[in-house]
Amino acid sequence: MTSLNSYVNKIPNIIDKIDQEGIELPDIEGSAFIGNGNAFHIARLYAMKYNGTVYRAEEVLRLPKWLKVCMISASGGKDSINVCKHFPNLTLLTCNKDAPSKEYASKTIVIPAEKEPPFYNVTTYAGMIYLLERQHPKISSKDDLLLKELNYNSIIFIASLKTHPIASMAALKMREIFGKMALSLTREEAYHGWFLHPTKKEGMITIDTEFELNKPYNMSGNLLDLMSQLYYNIGILQEMINPNKPDYQRILDLRNWKL
Repeated sequence: MTSLNSYVNKIPNIIDKIDQEGIELPDIEGSAFIGNGNAFHIARLYAMKYNGTVYRAEEVLRLPKWLKVCMISASGGKDSINVCKHFPNLTLLTCNKDAPSKEYASKTIVIPAEKEPPFYNVTTYAGMIYLLERQHPKISSKDDLLLKELNYNSIIFIASLKTHPIASMAALKMREIFGKMALSLTREEAYHGWFLHPTKKEGMITIDTEFELNKPYNMSGNLLDLMSQLYYNIGILQEMINPNKPDYQRILDLRNWKL
């Protein structure tokens, strides 16, 4: 299975396409941003930037239909279909020009992306983050100290509030690819009992923050820098360990999801 870092290397091409095609975000100020999986964490970033609220897709039925909504879904399938059916004033951000939910959205923005394994979502969400900040990432590289932390069987990411969605994306990616127990916490959340029993058996990575209860590996940078460097080194570890290929088709069949 192609490793994650090979798709990180394609992020600059996606950024170039976005700029060349003149892709811009519509008026989404104050929207309710909705997503699931790592799309939920992209929705959190958008809600912080555009003074909105954020919800998971399964919360839709309790929300009033008059809301101004922005649905985040790389595939434009799965649970985004029911969300798009529910709201008449909805903007869909997707990377699939043939998204099944497109016919139900009042407006659709298609963001360029490479074809990837269905749960990777490297170039997909990188493009969405770029539209948010318009900042180019630094060139990602192998980092032995970061790899040391990622190689533990359990990993805790501690982040500032702004970068916590990136930490959550990295934690989910570690679980998806390796089956490791990975957790993301904001700095303030991390003081609430998580480190009452110090251990040397877990990795710790701080993102855009300090944490004095331990000696973690620290990262800083813009959102796309952080995502790229984390995903790149997760990909390096993937090449080193060569984990079993995840059976994503089983989930698609179980949920009867369309991509």
